[in-house]
Amino acid sequence: MYNILIQFHLLLSGLPVFCNSSFGQATKNTTITIMQDVKKFREVVSTDPNQRMVDLTNYIPNLVFDLKYSKKDNFTHQVLYPAKMYYSFLRLPAASALREIFEALQKEGIGVKVYDAYRPYDAT
Repeated sequence: MYNILIQFHLLLSGLPVFCNSSFGQATKNTTITIMQDVKKFREVVSTDPNQRMVDLTNYIPNLVFDLKYSKKDNFTHQVLYPAKMYYSFLRLPAASALREIFEALQKEGIGVKVYDAYRPYDAT
């Protein structure tokens, strides 16, 4: 049990570094590329499946969500997500790691609650 919690902690603490170095997130020497062309995104994903964004509601059944920014119940007291956005996305490697930890925790009778996983660019 303790080992699973350590793995979970390492997963959560390691994701920002992992994502920054592997997926084009902002670092000192790079900038964030905002891709608005769906066709171009599909081309990128076809050559690098790790760039694929995974809908966590389908990828990890029974995962619990509390997307504060889709309601007024957040520190801004404003809805920041588009209407009816009740889903979250992660890149495939991060989603796979989360699913592995989720399944291990489920065996121990422990769940996972996602408070925020993908923020629309206009909410930043």
